[in-house]
Amino acid sequence: MSLKNYLSQFDDFNLLNIVGPMNPPPHSLVEPLIYIDGGTKFKDELFGYSVGDGDSSTIPLDETLNPEKDFSDLGYALNQITRPFPNIHLFGFLGGRRDHEIFNLGEVYHFLSRQHSPVTVTIDEEWYAYSSGRWDIDVFGTFSVVTFADATRVSLSGHCRYHIPKGTKVPTVTSFGLSNVGEGIVHLECDRPVFIYSPDGQLHL
Repeated sequence: MSLKNYLSQFDDFNLLNIVGPMNPPPHSLVEPLIYIDGGTKFKDELFGYSVGDGDSSTIPLDETLNPEKDFSDLGYALNQITRPFPNIHLFGFLGGRRDHEIFNLGEVYHFLSRQHSPVTVTIDEEWYAYSSGRWDIDVFGTFSVVTFADATRVSLSGHCRYHIPKGTKVPTVTSFGLSNVGEGIVHLECDRPVFIYSPDGQLHL
């Protein structure tokens, strides 16, 4: 069974969990559930689907990719998602090689750029990524707004210390959105995917 076929069993589900190799995921995860390569060490034998090229897994995978490829295992998995899951949670993708972390964020950005309906992606409950659209975010404490494409139009209002006027073009990966402070519901609007970094975990979708 391919990853696409596995995911096709969950057409009416709103949440997809994806587990990477760096840290154990919460015990309460339910299917649909994808384990990426080394993340398979956390897999229950009866649940979920494992995929990767095997370079960080000693456990047989449900789908083994050719290691001589020019894309990451996570990138492959995201490309197999052909139906919208409004919420996608990634666990175990931070804390390893810095280049892997950066490319994981990039893969999430490109995935969100392809979506035609609202989708959020959380990464280890530190990074929160939003597809284009309007969002109400419940956030307390420090957070930063990051864009990955030039001239992304962003507005930020509500219960935060620093507002961004509607239609502002935010430069790519700039300190413009660094260290804001949330005190409740914050309204985000963006015409391309936007990431929020909230290291203290006080952001709720």
